[in-house]
Amino acid sequence: MAYENRSVIFNPAEGLIVYCTNCNPDGTGVLTIYQNGKWRILTTDCPTPVLTAGTNDSVMNGIHWHWNYSPIANGYKWNTTNDYNTAIDLGSATGYPETGLICFTTYTRYIWAYNDCGVSPALELVGTTAQIPFSPAPLVTSGIRMMIFLLPPI
Repeated sequence: MAYENRSVIFNPAEGLIVYCTNCNPDGTGVLTIYQNGKWRILTTDCPTPVLTAGTNDSVMNGIHWHWNYSPIANGYKWNTTNDYNTAIDLGSATGYPETGLICFTTYTRYIWAYNDCGVSPALELVGTTAQIPFSPAPLVTSGIRMMIFLLPPI
C-alpha cells in the first residue's frame, strides 16, 4: 500500500508490518513496522563483521597474534600482506602463532573476518619480537686494589 493509505490506518497494532510502495527516501517500496507509536522502515541490511585487535604474545623468534571474537563472523583469514585473496583461512580461531621470525624486529600482519554478507576491512596488527636477553656486567664485590710498578730496563 502507498504511504497515504498506510498513514490513515486507525490505531495500528504494535508490530504491524506493512509493505509501503513509496515510503523509502528515494520513493521506492520498503517494509515498515509500527513500533512505539511510529512507523519505522525495516532494513534488510546484511552487516559484515567488525574486528578489533587483541594483545599479542611475543618471544624472540615469534609472535602469537590475537584479535577479538566477532559474534557475527563465520571465520577469519590471516596474511603477511594486505591481500585477502591469498590469506590463510583460520576458521573460527582468534589467534595465530607465527614462528621463525627475527628477534627484536617489528612485523605487520593483516586479519579479516567474513560471513555470508561479506568481508570486514583488513585489521592491521603490529607486533615486535622479543629482544635477546643480555647478561648484566659482572659486579665488583670486593675492594681489591692493584698496584703496578715500572722497573727500569736492565
